[in-house]
Amino acid sequence: MKKNILKKFIVLFSLAFVLFGYSFVFASDTIFPVITLSGTTLIDLTVGDTYEDPGATAIDDTDSSIAVITSDLALIDTTKVGIYTVTY
Repeated sequence: MKKNILKKFIVLFSLAFVLFGYSFVFASDTIFPVITLSGTTLIDLTVGDTYEDPGATAIDDTDSSIAVITSDLALIDTTKVGIYTVTY
């Protein structure tokens, strides 16, 4: 019984949109944002230096300017020699 009522509601709802000129447009955002680093891609530090992330900005064709989130910053240990990667 409930399924039939739901079906009738959906049909009537859809019909009202057609009669009154409303339409649904489903857009898909298929273009990836462009991320621009504020600094260089490689940063050389001496053991014991302080790492300061230069950051990045991102622009999207649909959403304009969007937030950039960094990960792996906590894994950077400037007391040890190594190669560390920051992901944006």
